[in-house]
Amino acid sequence: MKTNTEIAKEADVSARSLRRYANIAKGIDNLSQLEGPEYAKEVLSEQKKFAMKDLEKLGGMTLEEVKAELEKKDAKPEKKDPSKDDLFVEFDKNLQSGWKKLKEVDKITQESNKTKLANALKTASAIAEMLKKIQANSS
Repeated sequence: MKTNTEIAKEADVSARSLRRYANIAKGIDNLSQLEGPEYAKEVLSEQKKFAMKDLEKLGGMTLEEVKAELEKKDAKPEKKDPSKDDLFVEFDKNLQSGWKKLKEVDKITQESNKTKLANALKTASAIAEMLKKIQANSS
């Protein structure tokens, strides 16, 4: 029987890396035993998202612990895609913030640049109004 150190040397990795890989493989095996081989295939093909450190952690657990871990993972609420209303509110906040910054810049700029800034503010206002109309029409 070869030791882990000898196998690691032949594989050109450290003994620590070899242990990590073994735990990752065990973690995938645990998932396969609990959820079935198709689930493990989805993990390997990255259709199911697992960090390597999480797979390594699962490899050091009993099947009951792995099951509890999966239940915790499934219990986390998934991030939902923001709605058009949410995106519009976020855009409006950013626009308002931009307005405030432009007004501050306007206070400290030279007189010749004030016309350019005023035109930029008018354009930004027109864009905001157009977006509000688009948002109202899409509702």
